[in-house]
Amino acid sequence: GRVIFPEGFESKKRAQCHEYCELLGLGHQSFGACEKRRLHVWIYSLEDQLQILENALRAEQNATVSSWQNNIALGSDEEMEHSGFLLRSAVVSDQDITSFGRDKWTIVEDKTRPGHLSRFDARVGSPVT
Repeated sequence: GRVIFPEGFESKKRAQCHEYCELLGLGHQSFGACEKRRLHVWIYSLEDQLQILENALRAEQNATVSSWQNNIALGSDEEMEHSGFLLRSAVVSDQDITSFGRDKWTIVEDKTRPGHLSRFDARVGSPVT
């Protein structure tokens, strides 16, 4: 099914609806020009949702690899650690396996290097997979 909003729907309200659709994972597009513009909203099929997820994961992976490749040229371990690309001297306080088979380590800060974990997107005591 598809919901088609009436003509004359204010552009600000249409923009808000587009934002809500994004948050809810709904398909949305406006068609027409000026006062004849109409917002169409629909539910993606499961196949479409899976394709969108796959595309998003692939884009995230490509961006991560690209960022790593661009920044690996920084050189020394110290420079890479300072930039948040290399974690050295963290203390592993627990090691386990996730339900989907990946290693999970819980890290704590090395007391001889206070603050070194703050450069990373990791909280002390949080599991890292």
